Amino acid sequence: RPGFDDQEVRDEFARIFQAIQPDVILLQEQDNERLALSLIDQWLPLEDGDWYMESLTDKVTLSRFPIQQEWPQSRGQLHERILATLIEREDGQRVALLNAHLSCCEDDVSRQREADSFISFIREQQRGEPGTLENGTPFLLAGDFNLVMTQQPLDTLLGGEVIYSAFGDSNAPDWDGSWLADAVPRHSHQAMTYTWRSDFSWYWPGRLDFCVYTDSVLTLEKAFVVDAESMDAGSL
Repeated sequence: RPGFDDQEVRDEFARIFQAIQPDVILLQEQDNERLALSLIDQWLPLEDGDWYMESLTDKVTLSRFPIQQEWPQSRGQLHERILATLIEREDGQRVALLNAHLSCCEDDVSRQREADSFISFIREQQRGEPGTLENGTPFLLAGDFNLVMTQQPLDTLLGGEVIYSAFGDSNAPDWDGSWLADAVPRHSHQAMTYTWRSDFSWYWPGRLDFCVYTDSVLTLEKAFVVDAESMDAGSL
């Protein structure tokens, strides 16, 4: 915040999205999903229709490609702070997008339970039962992880160690039985990785926003953080 509701920053948002030309957009802290869809349709018009959208609480996932509405048939134990969406590209390749906004501040217990629920959900998907992902389907989990206390929730999301027994056994989440990869994007104009900073908070600048993905079937080509304060006028 401020988000799309703030008229004063809409031009800045428009320039960023138009420069990047994304295929998918994962938003958090959005109180008005219809406004988000309307603005993206306006800023990034498609030749053959409007953007596809799926939303849950304050999370909005937008895609140029069709969203497979029938998946997942059951969220199972997946916490509502994670929105699961399956898209299908023009070449028929399906990709699962998990849009996360984990609990904030000092609530490490809730963050851990939310991370455990993700591993439980992925373990269910890898069983190959009807309604689950096909073997080897690329997926990524991205968004605001709010990691300001311990590292255990991140270790769980990457490596699959379940802490609370209610979510079942630990399970390495990538298809080849390995950890997920952490993109670790750096600022475009300085050697820093933080995505949140406040000069008036007792929290240090931190990397609260993450993108982790199945590097057994996905290759990272580019990753960067936009920090306008560190960019020169020409780049802006």
